[in-house]
Amino acid sequence: MTTGTIVYLSLMAVIFAIWAFLMFRMLWQMNRDSLDRQAKTGGGYFTWVGHSLRSFFGYFREVQYKSERRRLILITVVMMTMIIAQPFILTP
Repeated sequence: MTTGTIVYLSLMAVIFAIWAFLMFRMLWQMNRDSLDRQAKTGGGYFTWVGHSLRSFFGYFREVQYKSERRRLILITVVMMTMIIAQPFILTP
């Protein structure tokens, strides 16, 4: 492998690690929100599913997650751009 390939793949690995961290953080926040709503309202499994769905869609609508949502979208676009550009950059 050439030095350019190693640098490119290392950069992709770092971008993917950041993306994975942000995605898992989003999932943990949604889970925490749904469990908090469940604790306030009580109920069984089906109310928990409703709270989970509200938390999921709320992540994409609510103002409190706006900066996190933008970071996640930005890093996703960067990662997809790198994936699409890979054949053009790594081809000799």
